[in-house]
Amino acid sequence: MTILEPTIHAAKITYQVEAMRLVNSNKKVIVNFLDLQKKLGFFPKELEYISSFYDSKTGSSGSFFEDRKRNNYILAYTGTNPYTDFQKDFETDLYSIALGQGRHYRACINFYKKVRDRYGDNIILTGHSLGGNIVQRVAVEFNVKRSVIYNSAPLYIENGVELFMDVSPENKNLYLKRLRRYKKNKLAIESKIADFSGEILHFSSQDDILNRIMAVLKDETVYCCKNYILKNAGKHSLKAMITNSQQLICNIIEGKEYEISALAENYSLPSKLETKSMLQVASNGDLSLEYFASMFIGSSGVLNLVGTIGQDVDISKFIRYLLSKIE
Repeated sequence: MTILEPTIHAAKITYQVEAMRLVNSNKKVIVNFLDLQKKLGFFPKELEYISSFYDSKTGSSGSFFEDRKRNNYILAYTGTNPYTDFQKDFETDLYSIALGQGRHYRACINFYKKVRDRYGDNIILTGHSLGGNIVQRVAVEFNVKRSVIYNSAPLYIENGVELFMDVSPENKNLYLKRLRRYKKNKLAIESKIADFSGEILHFSSQDDILNRIMAVLKDETVYCCKNYILKNAGKHSLKAMITNSQQLICNIIEGKEYEISALAENYSLPSKLETKSMLQVASNGDLSLEYFASMFIGSSGVLNLVGTIGQDVDISKFIRYLLSKIE
């Protein structure tokens, strides 16, 4: 019997729901698509689509399902989507997460409040990559009992403004404005984490580029979750994790016995070849920008999608800082 763990499939399908919303698909079209996925055995039959949201300012979105088998609900927040509104998502990755500005949270929090007020708080949050970042923030804000995230981005990077910007007479006002917002966002998150009693399970691939790079920074990246590092679970996307690790994930979520040997203690360290590549991109602004963007989608060749985003920060500076940590 094929295992279809509901949270990982909700986290995956919400990318497609977002794409359908952006071409103005109505609920009937979305439900028909999901019914087809169920018939093909690609999506859990027990999950019934209820609603979704899309924030045009930040590109944030999410999908809300009822799990009729387990008598609860699942809210899946969407990650960085290279096939839809990539520029807005990448802007969120860079400014809201890396620089700690947190501008994308409001719409995500408002949607959670909307569905909670109508359906109660028996809601499991899930999300992949950027979606995992959102889950952590919403979970600590409302003390959500259980959340499950996959290859998640951190809540923020410590001193992100300083790591990505050099202050100068030309950008001093912008620098100070971002620094103030970073401190406000950090303080709000810290106060919520201090009172958080819920559970956030993080399943990440040993070879996931995003978490491998974040691991180089150690405690300078802030997460609020219990991390399980999976061997042989692919890189950043969910495809290999679903294929190779779904039973393991199910067992851990359900509190059953599982093979400890299937978990790794640490992420794979950057290889000599990868370090050499980072040295090369660190001296080129465009290459640095593309390298950083690729961390959030697990593939390169996205520079043409970035547009003018990142022109007011120095990603090369951040990569040089990473290299100093590796060396």
